[in-house]
Amino acid sequence: MRRRISTAIATSGVLVGWIGLNSAPIAAQRASQAAFSNTPAFLLDAEGGVGAPQRAGVGVALILPVEKWTCEDGFCGGRNLEIAANGGAGGWRVGGGLALIGYPFRSDLLFTVSRTSSSPRGASSDSTYAGIEGGFAFPVYPVGKRSFINVRPAIGVAHRVTGPGGRHATAFTWSVGVGVLWPRM
Repeated sequence: MRRRISTAIATSGVLVGWIGLNSAPIAAQRASQAAFSNTPAFLLDAEGGVGAPQRAGVGVALILPVEKWTCEDGFCGGRNLEIAANGGAGGWRVGGGLALIGYPFRSDLLFTVSRTSSSPRGASSDSTYAGIEGGFAFPVYPVGKRSFINVRPAIGVAHRVTGPGGRHATAFTWSVGVGVLWPRM
């Protein structure tokens, strides 16, 4: 039953992404230049999704620009610092790293620390993992003048640093989340 629910959620996410890819990039490009004559103070991304080892969960990412954004080829953006945290049925995760934005598109590379609960997916229970994760967020639907509903798939790898020995010393991590990216001007 859990597998069916996870498959249904993943399929829904892919479908929403596919539908949104037809119109969101054009709207995103227009909104980006019109909305960003200045660099935002920060961006906030609140999301929910599924993945491993957290299973289903919710999270938030704070994105802080580290340089003045520039606008080229219809997109505005630059280098940013991203700090993220999420939790779910399989544990919690915090991370930080570099995010490159061509608003509203975002790619990031995060160093992560995860703590698993008694029922993680693909990892040892009650363990702490350190790892690295890369993701790419893309818009699927505009919300107002500057915000977007986005989909962010991510993959990574993490190594157990504390916890019971045995299987899953190194775990493959993944997630697919749907969130709202909100820039604060």
